[in-house]
Amino acid sequence: MTAKLTDMEIARAFERIVIDVREILRLERWLAAQCGEQATGEDIADTILNVMEDVKAVTDEALARATP
Repeated sequence: MTAKLTDMEIARAFERIVIDVREILRLERWLAAQCGEQATGEDIADTILNVMEDVKAVTDEALARATP
């Protein structure tokens, strides 16, 4: 039998993933800068980080709505 996750459990798991991915991208951005690929690596990382901020905002709103 498969247990279904609640909306809150899904939102919390998604939020953890977002936080982990953001940390990986920060490391990628730092490594790109160290390797002299600043423009390409930093621009890509910045764009992805901006998207992740938007995703986190939506996740936060969903969590706020689900919290009694």
